[in-house]
Amino acid sequence: MLNKLLARPLDSYLGKTLLGELWWARFFTPFIASSDSHIVLSDPIVFTGDFTIKLKVLFNSIANTMIFSGGTSTAGFELFLSGSQNNLSYRVNGLDPGGSTDGSYITVGELREITIERVGTTVTLSSIGKTDYVVTISGNLRINELARRLGVGGFSLDGILADVFMRNAGANVVNMRIDEDLGSTTVVKNTADPTNNGTAVNITSSDFYTFDDTLNGWLGAERVVNGDFSNGLTDWEVGAGGGWTSASGSAIGTNINAADKTLQQNFVFDIGETYYIQIKGTADTGGFGLEVADGSVLQISKITPTVSYVAIVWIADRVILKFKRDGGGVNNATIEYVKAQKLIEVAT
Repeated sequence: MLNKLLARPLDSYLGKTLLGELWWARFFTPFIASSDSHIVLSDPIVFTGDFTIKLKVLFNSIANTMIFSGGTSTAGFELFLSGSQNNLSYRVNGLDPGGSTDGSYITVGELREITIERVGTTVTLSSIGKTDYVVTISGNLRINELARRLGVGGFSLDGILADVFMRNAGANVVNMRIDEDLGSTTVVKNTADPTNNGTAVNITSSDFYTFDDTLNGWLGAERVVNGDFSNGLTDWEVGAGGGWTSASGSAIGTNINAADKTLQQNFVFDIGETYYIQIKGTADTGGFGLEVADGSVLQISKITPTVSYVAIVWIADRVILKFKRDGGGVNNATIEYVKAQKLIEVAT
């Protein structure tokens, strides 16, 4: 696995390819619907003719969600996700101009790039692997806010918005990567027009990610504390049946062939989020692995006498990371390390 992380100041480009600039490490900002997180443009963007909008968006759930909004008055332009239909649609002047994308358009946890282009009065929404949505829209169109409906504490995005680019009549007017640490600043840089930066509202944190070529996705910070057991079993909880100790930088399971001889760490995962998990260890018979919400062992996570390393992608169904024997499977085991990182999948 190639994990590219280049040292750099946080506000400079990290890497380049022949196809253009590519960020190998960056902040992504979690927009939280219940907090009404959003971004306000200093000056509204008004599209007067042909235009292009590109952005990347990730949804944590399928619900009524605004991606951008100019409100519902004259010239107001909105793009939103319909929670009931799982499709993308517009509002212009508060009205439906007709049609929408196909249903089941969005996959939860997937960072998807969307492009909207108007030529004349024909507006085309496109995304890789999806059918184009084409509709006729004339006249000026305005955008004031990102990630919620203008002036309304509703339809707010619960997910991620990044790499927002807008071109109006041949001139770039917005280029917001939204890769600042918005836990320490409210200024969202607009490199296309520094006089029209955005203001982050009700955003208190950002998460640092690195890009992984093999997974074709962005990996967040390590979620497991003391996952290499360099500090013994600190931050780990041994089940009521005991059986787990530590030595030489590993967790050691002795005679753990009982349901209550478990090893766990609490509050590692967010339910419904996707994680990249790596486990290295040994098992003398049978096997052990991660327990899922129904009490069974996730089979793709198992360490066995013939499998000493696993790397898996899993959608979490519980907050706990918990190791247990698989059935009547294992007597003695070791865990050399366990790693878990949130994965933002890139639509391909």
